[in-house]
Amino acid sequence: MFDQSLGDDGIGVLVGLIEARHAVALSALDPDARRAAVIDDLVHYFGAAASRSIGYAEQDWLTEPWSLGGYAAHMPPALRQAA
Repeated sequence: MFDQSLGDDGIGVLVGLIEARHAVALSALDPDARRAAVIDDLVHYFGAAASRSIGYAEQDWLTEPWSLGGYAAHMPPALRQAA
């Protein structure tokens, strides 16, 4: 979880990345079930207030045709220097 809140307006923004087998398991669920699973985990860690979120957005990287699950890339040093 990363705090991506933009200011002092009292609205908190959290960004989370789910990896490996957990991402595969969640990808198999429909979007509503994924949201429920994520909110359940947030409630576990942050308390009942997390169940009253005002927004939710997701990106299932496993279904993204160009990254196929990778939201980041690792390049060998020579390739980075050539760029």
